Amino acid sequence: MNKLVFIRDDDVWRLTPAFLDFFNYCFDNDIPVVYAVIPARMQSSLVRFLRSQKRQKPMMVDIVQHGWRHVNYQHKDKAPQDDKYEFGPSRFYALQHRDICRGRSKMREAFENDFTDAFVPPFHGYDRATMQVVNACGFKIFSAHKREIFPRRDVVSLPVNLSLNAGDDLRKLMNVFWKQMKSPVRIVGVLGHHEKLKSLRARKEVFNFFSALKKLQKEGACRLTTFSGIAAKRL
Repeated sequence: MNKLVFIRDDDVWRLTPAFLDFFNYCFDNDIPVVYAVIPARMQSSLVRFLRSQKRQKPMMVDIVQHGWRHVNYQHKDKAPQDDKYEFGPSRFYALQHRDICRGRSKMREAFENDFTDAFVPPFHGYDRATMQVVNACGFKIFSAHKREIFPRRDVVSLPVNLSLNAGDDLRKLMNVFWKQMKSPVRIVGVLGHHEKLKSLRARKEVFNFFSALKKLQKEGACRLTTFSGIAAKRL
């Protein structure tokens, strides 16, 4: 059975040159992308842009929730790169519920039917309380760094398996991707951060990788899709 592949772009909240380059390349080349938007920071110009583009090509654009404000609440005694989270141990259930659910309300108000009911925790940080809130708030999809089992069967966990880093070249990206293609997982998640791809070289390598994925799709080895596309197949 062919693999399903989704591309997720995180930290979306404004129309920067890096975002527009990333978006336009994917949109113009019919590469579907899941855009993880930060509710408390998103600008109205971004909302208008994403909704307008989604109306043109509904299957190419998914709009999902990326935390609330994308603030790091890690313990002060931790190293800067370790255990970052907006939702985690120092934040009780009530605080997580408040921020996650008001983020969902803001996303639904801004994007209406263009919003895909999915939650992406910033920094891939979360704990059991976060998962309980995701259940309680009514999300249908959860996406982080590993697969989780939710008490409610209608919450689908879609982890990422491959990250696009600024220093990676096409060969390295394809090597990691092929390992996932040979693994037993049915769905391969690719994570990008457009702001980390500011150099022309970094964007070129990533765009070449996307072109390679398109070629594999044409050959029948995989199918590029979105959270919405995956959820539709599971119904």
